[in-house]
Amino acid sequence: MKRVNIFHLLLSVLIVSLTFSSCKKDKKAIYGINDVNIEQNSANKDHLKSTTEFISIFFSSDEYYTGQTNILFNRYLFRYPSSEESVNYSLDYINTDDYKSLQRRILSTNEFIGL
Repeated sequence: MKRVNIFHLLLSVLIVSLTFSSCKKDKKAIYGINDVNIEQNSANKDHLKSTTEFISIFFSSDEYYTGQTNILFNRYLFRYPSSEESVNYSLDYINTDDYKSLQRRILSTNEFIGL
């Protein structure tokens, strides 16, 4: 059974949502459709509001921080973090909300340096 990463799943939903919204605007610009004002359409406003809420919820979720930690471990150490490492690094990232600090912390490990 393949393990599904919620970060990748939510990111793909976000991309599809933003692409759909962008395509509607591009269609208006390319074909000069003036009979439907996309900016004034209440359904589009609801979609934009729900997309904004989704983005806010997504980027404040613990899964986002854990996913970012997993990605950095995989990128720099060529492995996924252990449960203990995942909790420690993710909690530090949640508390500081500093991506570069998380990178520095991983890049300064003895494992990355080769000791």
